[in-house]
Amino acid sequence: MGSRAAPGRTSRQGLSGRGGFDRGCRSEPTLRQLYPFTSHFRLCFSSRASHPWSVRAPSIEPLRDGRFRVLHPRSPEVIGVTDTADAAVALAVANLPAGLGPAVDSVEEGARDQ
Repeated sequence: MGSRAAPGRTSRQGLSGRGGFDRGCRSEPTLRQLYPFTSHFRLCFSSRASHPWSVRAPSIEPLRDGRFRVLHPRSPEVIGVTDTADAAVALAVANLPAGLGPAVDSVEEGARDQ
């Protein structure tokens, strides 16, 4: 059976085949300072490079229809839905708290984030 790209990706496919999404995140200096991880099909950013995560940045979730949903940190509250990965990254960056980053290795170093 051949593999064809479906018009609407599933959330799982959206994270595994995110192409331009990764480039957009890596090209943004503020996000590049944070530690990226996935949880529940969302791309999240932590100011700690190990568990327990310190999540104060918005998360980005690819939707089945190819759009992206940007959510408040550790919340189901939606900031906005965008048509492109670049727009989702820009929306997440616009909603970052002041003074966030860079990611640190330990809980003691990350105490400033609590």
